[in-house]
Amino acid sequence: MRGSMQHRRESRRASHGQRGDTSPEEFRKQLHELADWIANFRQNLGALKVAPNEKPGAILAALPAKAPEASEPFETILADIDRLIVPGMVHWSHPMFFGYFGWTTTAPAILGEIATAPLNVNAMTWRTCPAATELETLVVDWIRQWMDLPQEFGGVVYDTASVGVMHALAVAREEAAPSVRKRGLIGAGAPIFRIYASEQARAKGRPLYERRDGCSDSFDVQAHSFFYEQQRLRHVPPYIYSSDAGHRADL
Repeated sequence: MRGSMQHRRESRRASHGQRGDTSPEEFRKQLHELADWIANFRQNLGALKVAPNEKPGAILAALPAKAPEASEPFETILADIDRLIVPGMVHWSHPMFFGYFGWTTTAPAILGEIATAPLNVNAMTWRTCPAATELETLVVDWIRQWMDLPQEFGGVVYDTASVGVMHALAVAREEAAPSVRKRGLIGAGAPIFRIYASEQARAKGRPLYERRDGCSDSFDVQAHSFFYEQQRLRHVPPYIYSSDAGHRADL
């Protein structure tokens, strides 16, 4: 009985492939293959379609519905990326696409992404990764210098625009109602606040009580409506105003 169970376990192990991580030798080989794939993709990016024409669900239908029981060769995975993933993408780095997010468009950015992957950085605090915390502090100060800002300017690198908006709203709320972080909105006696924004700004503030002002043909924010509304709604005072206009903007 015991021998039969061991035989079944060994058979399952053999059918599912080798367990554990990739060997160093195989990993090195795969890295070289991936480097060639990345270089070829960037070189031929301009020849691809900017966006797919397929209907929703086409990519899902081409993928296996059942979870795999065994691994596949790395070459097969790269081939599947070429066959299924690349044609189904909106290529934000494409030279003919202008909805631009430049996360990893340049070669240095891609190299930086590759270099950080094996480090598994978790920089929640200084103690969890001193090197990342202090490097970020320095780079932010470099940006301050390049922008010719005073020395009192500082900050951190945000991972998304949404986090930046959240922090801006939190700072504005603390300025408008001091001690609200410690005592809460009710404990601090804070009134209902209103957010003012241009109609060109994105919708990150919409879950909050907000007012959107129109823009002229030259994208000038209609400031008079802001001041009028401020006077008319004294019981709902403004606490932040975003004047973004004429471009992709975040509240």
